[in-house]
Amino acid sequence: MLGGREYYPDKTLPYLLPCDEQESERLLLEHYVIRYAFGSNIIPPIDMTGGKILDCGCGPGTWVMEMSTDHPDVEFYGFDVSPMFPSAIHPRNAHFSIGNLLDPEIPFDSDTYVLVHQRNMLLGLTHDAWPGVVQDLFRCVLPGGQGWLQLSEVDPIWARPGPVSRSFLKMLNETAQTRSVDVLMPQRLDQVLKDVGCENVKMMVVEIPIGPWGGKIGVLWRDVLKAEMEALKPIVLQAEMEIAIAKGQDIAVCGAEMKTSEEWDDMMGQVWAEMDQYRTYSRVYLAYGQKP
Repeated sequence: MLGGREYYPDKTLPYLLPCDEQESERLLLEHYVIRYAFGSNIIPPIDMTGGKILDCGCGPGTWVMEMSTDHPDVEFYGFDVSPMFPSAIHPRNAHFSIGNLLDPEIPFDSDTYVLVHQRNMLLGLTHDAWPGVVQDLFRCVLPGGQGWLQLSEVDPIWARPGPVSRSFLKMLNETAQTRSVDVLMPQRLDQVLKDVGCENVKMMVVEIPIGPWGGKIGVLWRDVLKAEMEALKPIVLQAEMEIAIAKGQDIAVCGAEMKTSEEWDDMMGQVWAEMDQYRTYSRVYLAYGQKP
């Protein structure tokens, strides 16, 4: 527990966000906004008349639940390190299990799935872990051009930020660096797929406005990000303290200059207020490729 929120107890996991009911609700709203932005849950041309689909890092299982309801002839498998997903009530073709993407090999068969899907893992994987994780996902994809691998991530670096937002993003980036999280990874998802052996790789980018200037979708997306930043608050403040100690600063002396909880709230109030003025927006990247 940290700041009244439940975080992953395994300190070897870099994941910066909680694993509680509030986070499940935030991920649910994020799912609907991103699906609206891309126009679909699946972009590559998958045959949905049968077969198996694997969702790695499924979180509360929203993607699996929705897809398994819409496609009853396909078997869907959700996999996550935390049991946030439904355990009792779900479609008969939806299956969930607990496991860690960072294990040497995830417990799923090779050359089996018409689609392996992963999203929102930027804050859960270190820079060095990405190649091995994606290679193992690729292992599970059906070969012979019959299977696809789809990755998507929200770019944490907002476009057209105001001055307060730029200061905040700098602090967020410093926190990410303490956990070896690569904030530029979303922009390189297509290259990650090519590196593991995918062919016919394509990358899509959508822009989602943040705040009322973008209409209803902008307000919803702002709410998603506000909930995310509030969840990150204790992690970032703790990281700022650790960074100061690592630099050899005297906490008794510099503590007054460091962000308190109240200062954070004031700063974030200014961040959300300036979104309309600067017409700030997010980019979401989605890359997909075929297994030969």
